[in-house]
Order: sequence, then structure tokens, then C-alpha cells
Amino acid sequence: MGSAKRFHLAIREYGAAAFSREILRDGIRGEALLAETERSLIAELGTLWPRGFNANRGGATSRGRTRPCFHEGEEFASAEERNKVLGERHGVPDYVIANRLRSGLDLRGPSRKRHAEHLGNAVWQRQWLGILRRADRGEFHVHDPWRTAEGWLMDIRPGEHEGLELVRIDRTGPFAPGNVAWVTEAEKIERVHGKDIACFDRRYPSIRALAAAFDIGESTLKHRLFVQKMTPEEAVTKKKGATLAKQIVMDGVCYPSLHKAAEAYARRRGTSYEKARYMVRKLAVSG
Repeated sequence: MGSAKRFHLAIREYGAAAFSREILRDGIRGEALLAETERSLIAELGTLWPRGFNANRGGATSRGRTRPCFHEGEEFASAEERNKVLGERHGVPDYVIANRLRSGLDLRGPSRKRHAEHLGNAVWQRQWLGILRRADRGEFHVHDPWRTAEGWLMDIRPGEHEGLELVRIDRTGPFAPGNVAWVTEAEKIERVHGKDIACFDRRYPSIRALAAAFDIGESTLKHRLFVQKMTPEEAVTKKKGATLAKQIVMDGVCYPSLHKAAEAYARRRGTSYEKARYMVRKLAVSG
């Protein structure tokens, strides 16, 4: 079948006699100078395709690490050269050409414009634009004033919530006043992957959230729900009895449970809860 290069195709079509060879420069020493001379002559004589048979701007040497590539039958010395030439041809930056080729998209058309408004912080900007893009895809509705940088900054105040993420309280509702909350990453994961539970006409994203709302141990709440088969309302309103055979008296204060005594010990002594629990158990046994 032969080479698919345009110059070789032309030789096969018109015959070798239709072409002549002329030495334009000689005595060139060094590959860097050779590459620069090639680029200069191609630009000077205007032999870049489609005016001539040069598929690229030249300058690729035998020791170069790049490999030639093709696009619609046109050969380029490298992917970088291809992206640059096609970018100038279509009026877009070379990185846009690279992205479109990778995605199999049409090379024509303007590149996406950056958002005209900016929040003044790259992290806030990504969060805000990410929410707007999802809204534009129809995933949810965004409160109209929040589509402007001024409205977003005025109501959301991201600078006051560093390290937290904005989520919807009701995931079926919009991003709007009354339906958003700032949460930690762990709380966000819990909201997304946890199983919600209803109690007293309110829904909680997980059993952990319900336990925290009523100041009950998560394990205690689970035991009441799944072992004692209580309703959520019964489970959160039942008073917890003492966990030891006798109440714990420490520093003249009576505590109804090991948990409460350990919490007080940890606060008072400035130690961890686990160490405080261990020490309270020792005191209870010795007492």
C-alpha cells in the first residue's frame, strides 16, 4: 500500500519527475542549529500544509524523545506539535485540543470560558461552581440569588466555616435557605451512606445522629432498637439505669453510670476518655 504521507502520495500521483531537489543550506553543525534552520526555512518559504508538504513546523531531530503522530492522515513530529498546530488552526489553546482528542470530541468551536465571577478563594470557587454545574445538569435546584458571587458570599459566608462542607439537610430538596448545613467530612459521609431514621416527626441521617441529638450512647440506642425492639421514640426517652451494681461516688459527687463518671474524670484531669474510664473502674472496685 505504501506510505500515507502527503508528499509520498503526491509522488505516486504525479511521478518523481515532477519534483526536484535543491540544497538550501549546508555545513550546518549541531542538531540544535539544524533544527532551528529547518523551522526557519519552513516559516520563510511557507511550506507548512496545506500550502506545502511539511506536516509540522520542523525542528524534530533524530535524537529527540518524541514520536511522530497522525491526525486524519496528517503527520506531526510529536503530540505537542500536533496540539499546537491544530490549536492555532481551530483558534483554541493546545491543551483544549489535547482534551478534545482524548475525549473524542469535535476539535472545532471555542473553548469553555471561565466563570466571570470569582469568590476570591480557589476552594470556595470550586465548591460553588461544582454546585452550580450539578444544578445545571438538573440534579437539584439552587436558590436563584446564590447563583451570583455576591449572593453566595452574603448568605453562605464560607470564610466562617473553614474545613467544613456545605450539604443539603433534605437531599431531595434544593440548595436554598433553611435546607443547608455546614458539616465535617465524616458527617457528610454519614449523611450520604447512612440509613436515615424518623423520630418524633423528624428525620435523622443515621442512628449516630439520633443518639447524639438525645445524648444517648450509640451502642445503647442500637441495643434498645434491635434487641429490646423499642420504637425510636421509646428508645430515646427511656432513662438509662446505673451500669454498676452501685452508683459511683467520686470527689463527693454521685454519678449514675460509669460513662458519666468517666466523662467528668476526663474533663477534670485533662486526660483521655479511655484512660479516665479505666481509672474510674479501678476506683469503683477499690471502693
